[in-house]
Amino acid sequence: MTCFRQRFGTRAAALSLAVFAVTPRAFAQAEDQAASRALFEEGRRLADAGKYDLACPKFEAARKLYTSTGVLLNLGDCYEKIGRTASAWTTFGETADVANRAMRLDYAAEAKRRQAAIEPRLVHLSILVSHDEPGLSVKRDGIEVPSAAWNEPIPVDPGAHEIRAEAPGYSSWTTSVSLSPQEQTKTVDVPDLHPVQGATADTTTPAAGVAAGSASEPSIVRPPGGGQRLGGFLTGGAGVVTLGVGGILGLVAKAQDITAKAEPGLARHTDSVSAVNLGNAATAVMVIGGVVSAVGVVIWLTAPNAHTQVGTNGRELLVGGTF
Repeated sequence: MTCFRQRFGTRAAALSLAVFAVTPRAFAQAEDQAASRALFEEGRRLADAGKYDLACPKFEAARKLYTSTGVLLNLGDCYEKIGRTASAWTTFGETADVANRAMRLDYAAEAKRRQAAIEPRLVHLSILVSHDEPGLSVKRDGIEVPSAAWNEPIPVDPGAHEIRAEAPGYSSWTTSVSLSPQEQTKTVDVPDLHPVQGATADTTTPAAGVAAGSASEPSIVRPPGGGQRLGGFLTGGAGVVTLGVGGILGLVAKAQDITAKAEPGLARHTDSVSAVNLGNAATAVMVIGGVVSAVGVVIWLTAPNAHTQVGTNGRELLVGGTF
């Protein structure tokens, strides 16, 4: 019996959570897509006015919310207009991949054409690393450069870039380099980092108020079935709310039916049909509310029973009970 209760309670809880999770996720995706569309339209308006420096951030924000071939193609075009050739080249490549997956071969062909046209104008930055301190990290403009990209000419946007190298136990090194659109490749050598005197790998210290070597504090024991009972309570509450909504719809349908009976001709027929449809909807909502409420009750009743725990943390005897 206990095994059945645990299995059924767990599955019922999972089912209820899945039901309630789908709708908010769908609404969130729809809202993101709508926001992306609004940002895209604003970006297009700014681009048409020649304000590409203001249009690019709009396209970037639209892309974060919803990626589409149209957004990517316009973003790549915007990057190219403000001279960010490497960003445009990369974005056009991504556009081609997304367009191919969406079977938009016309967009894919246009993106590849634009990418190929930019390639001869790319500028490259090569970060030379001839040493490799343990844990060495190299960043360009705050973004980690993978070790596989060290000593390789990588396309970058023209302009100023900051190079930073750091490793545990060593002093960090930073430099700035500026690339003009006419340059093909610029090289930056990362020098050997200098060890920091007295640096140690392990800098952890015992927490304040806890003596070194003493027993650790006891971990928090979650009451068995607490999460399931909470899920049952929330599910049942949602069911009760749904029942209330169904009841309100039923009252509105009843009032509309009474009004329709006092009306003549076509208006009476139309309002009567509307009242019937609303009444059917109210019935369906109440049925759903009843089912959800019942599921919540089952989840609550099938939660594991209470038990008592006795233990020690090395200094005190601890007795805990759950319910």
